[in-house]
This record gives sequence, structure tokens and C-alpha cells, in this order.
Amino acid sequence: MKNLTRYLLTLMTVVFCTYSYGQINTPIIRGSLTNPALMKIRSKKADVKTEGHYFIEPEWYVGTVNFSKGEQVVGYPLRYHLEDDELEIKVEDEVKVASPKQIESFEWTLKDGTKQYFRVLDGYSLEGVPLVNKLAQVLTEGEMSAYKLYKLKKVTRDNMLTQQHPDAVKSEIVTYKTNYLAVGEELLEVKKSKKKMLAFFGSLEKEMESYIKKKKLSFGNDHELVAIISHYNQLKGSTKNQ
Repeated sequence: MKNLTRYLLTLMTVVFCTYSYGQINTPIIRGSLTNPALMKIRSKKADVKTEGHYFIEPEWYVGTVNFSKGEQVVGYPLRYHLEDDELEIKVEDEVKVASPKQIESFEWTLKDGTKQYFRVLDGYSLEGVPLVNKLAQVLTEGEMSAYKLYKLKKVTRDNMLTQQHPDAVKSEIVTYKTNYLAVGEELLEVKKSKKKMLAFFGSLEKEMESYIKKKKLSFGNDHELVAIISHYNQLKGSTKNQ
């Protein structure tokens, strides 16, 4: 009996020592959320991932810059950063920047050969607010002019997808492009409604309505908008010469 008791005590001691040694030397599994140590601390939120860009065009396009003091640079890669409101000029391995106060206008040529012309607007008002050093893309200029204004907006996504997938894109930079007509000293947004837009043509409303209907033109298309405004300016010039 004494031998049996001694045996059992020895066995229990061996088991206890083996268990204790295993607890001390068991490695922490770093990637396991079931580890007690990891369950006691909070989870870090994933960094917000953003899609999109901050430029009128993200690529560099070769063009010409006319500065407000009369200088001109030709043949340099250009792009415009909308958030910083600066024209970037690539000079070898360095990027120079110019604010709207420093430039009068610039143009670049897209890969398909299309030229885009931009200039800084002053003297106009938009929704009653005077525009000062506001960059605009010129669609056409004349008695009545048409411009395109750019605006950035950061859209945040908070839906089931982003909640379930930490690596999902949670925000996006969206570029809004809006066309305006310069009527007098006011910029008025171009609407798709033909009826509302025809009112801008005053005494030439009937002639313009006939022209737009015959040519099947739309105010919502840039090229067709230019055709409409160019025709109006032509008619306006003709009436002035009479």
C-alpha cells in the first residue's frame, strides 16, 4: 500500500512539472486572435483607403503656360492639382508649382491630339459670390462664353462591404465637372433642360430653338454646347452689324 501511494505521488509530481514547463515554454501564436493576451487589447482600425486622384488629369501632358507677368514657357509636361489649386510643371526631375495668381492661362495636348485651354477667371460672380483667381477650362469665348469648372469631393463609404472587409476601399476622390455660361458678369450653370437654357438667348430664343432642333443638339454634350454658343455669337454679331 505504501509503495502504491508513493508511486501515485511520484506520477502526479511528474505530470504537474510537465504541465508547468509546457505553459512556460509554449510560444505565442502571433496571428491568432484566440490568444488570451490578444483578446484583452483593442483592435486598430484599418487605415482609410482612398481611390481616385486630385488632378484635372492624372497624367502629364505637354503644353504652354502664360504667366501673369508676361513670361511664357513652352513644351513642358503639365498637370493641375485641384486640391492644392496649383499648376504643376515638370522640369527634368523636379516639379515646379504655380498658383492661379501667377498664371494667366495654359493649354495642353491630350494623347488623342485634343487641345484643352484653361485660364484664370476674374470679374465674374457665381451664385452671387465674386470669383477671384478661379481656374476654368475654356469651352468657347465670345459675346457669350462657356466654361467648365472643376470641384473635388471626398466620398466616404460606410456599408456592409467596408465593415466586413477591412481592406476594402472606404473613400473615393470624385471630380465634379460643371459647365457654365457667362451671361454678363454672372456664371450660370448649364442645365439639361432645353426650355430653361433657351431663355438665356433673349430676343434670339426662337432662332436658337429652331437651330438646336434642326441640328439635334444637346446642352449636356460639350461639343454640341460649343456649337450652340458659337451659333448664338454668330447671330448676335450679325444683328449688331445691321
